[in-house]
Amino acid sequence: MKKTIIALLTLLPLTATAQDILTADKIRIDSHQLTRTDKGELYVSIDYTLTDKLNFSSNRMLTLTPIICKDTTAQSENKALAPSVYYGRKRMIIQERQQTKTFLDAVKIDRRKNNTEQSNSQTAVIDMQPWMDECRLMLHAELCGCGNAKEEELLIPVGRILRPFPTYDHIAFLTPVAPPVKVDSLKGSAYLDYRVNRTELDPTYRRNPQELDSIRATIAPVRSDNNVSITYATIKGYASPEGSYQNNVRLASGRAETMRKYIVEEYALEGVDFKVSYEPEDWEGLRRHILEGSLPQKDQILSIIDDKTIKSPDARDNRLKQLACYKKDILEDIYPALRHSDYTIYYTIRDFTTEEAKEIFKTRPAQLSQAEMYRVAQTYEPGSADYNKLFMTAVTMFPDDEAANLNAAAIALQQKDLAQAERYLQKAGDSAEAKCNLGILRWMQGNKQQAYQLIKQAAEGGCKQAQQAQAEMEKRM
Repeated sequence: MKKTIIALLTLLPLTATAQDILTADKIRIDSHQLTRTDKGELYVSIDYTLTDKLNFSSNRMLTLTPIICKDTTAQSENKALAPSVYYGRKRMIIQERQQTKTFLDAVKIDRRKNNTEQSNSQTAVIDMQPWMDECRLMLHAELCGCGNAKEEELLIPVGRILRPFPTYDHIAFLTPVAPPVKVDSLKGSAYLDYRVNRTELDPTYRRNPQELDSIRATIAPVRSDNNVSITYATIKGYASPEGSYQNNVRLASGRAETMRKYIVEEYALEGVDFKVSYEPEDWEGLRRHILEGSLPQKDQILSIIDDKTIKSPDARDNRLKQLACYKKDILEDIYPALRHSDYTIYYTIRDFTTEEAKEIFKTRPAQLSQAEMYRVAQTYEPGSADYNKLFMTAVTMFPDDEAANLNAAAIALQQKDLAQAERYLQKAGDSAEAKCNLGILRWMQGNKQQAYQLIKQAAEGGCKQAQQAQAEMEKRM
């Protein structure tokens, strides 16, 4: 029987004969399903009904065969599934008397009851062949008379086998723009101890060895890195409100300058531009400590700090001295933390080749620009662990960058993590690529109409992935 089907495909397109028994309105396709399985198979399901208009004489036979075909041309590759057979009344009696089995592979053999509706459901699972991408499912109807002479035939379109959607090809990525110069910085606070009313630094005094070790741990790695060039630095010195304001001006400015000299000499930064400033009394720091603490006189302390009728810093400090908690809780516990110097070292990082960037990513990813990470990602297989890691690291390092968020959303879509994709797309901007990925997300969430509108806008904006996605959506809509 399958050879017969292959032969008739060469006659397409097929139409009803003058007898006009087989016409498209007499066989109704109720539903169908074409699904690719994870095992590389194709699941086929078709439900159809012979309507009450389909009537033929009792000596005739109707064969209905689902066919998977590449197209409707004479050269089409095809695969016929098992047929269903309907006999007229006399033909059925003859078949039963003679006990002949014309259709050994038939899934259904029944008698046609004219002027009534008869429905049939058929399923099959077949191996998926490469040529079956974008194939059609057709229902071939053949009416035969005496001696199995073919009288009429009709080919009814049922549906198409569509490629999986969406795929990597429909999800957009953005190539990040490389910055003219890669600029970064490191920050730190040094709580150095100075002798009373002095601005000279004694490296061995009290906690200074530990504090200087902390500075060294921050600056030395950058200073010794051949990929880095320190460009300038800032230092701001702070003093506590203890003592006269004028004396604190001298201490804060002198100690900030002492810190500058130490860093310049210790790390050979003579050619680096330093901006030095100072805050004579760190009242904001004091307020922050009080707010975060739980002193019994907390509200009184805050009211003194915020009292605008107190005109001078010295008068404000004198008011604090009247509180019972001043000596132990404020003078001894809090004021030492307000005597600090904050520093920021700014530096540039040289550009890396793709191979260099691949190695740098393993140990010092913070030295890479987003554009360099993107170039490295292109050396890996899309969807691989290394590929995904680069994009997810990029969004961690550049959390507010639109390209980083769009690319991270693309990875989340590929992994079908819709909640994560939604979060990243909220910060991905309004580019055509962002609309494309948002459209893909809405499609995966089941909002087909909104998805199509977004994809259409993205396609009109020039996004190639959206143009491909639009074509696929239209096939399904």
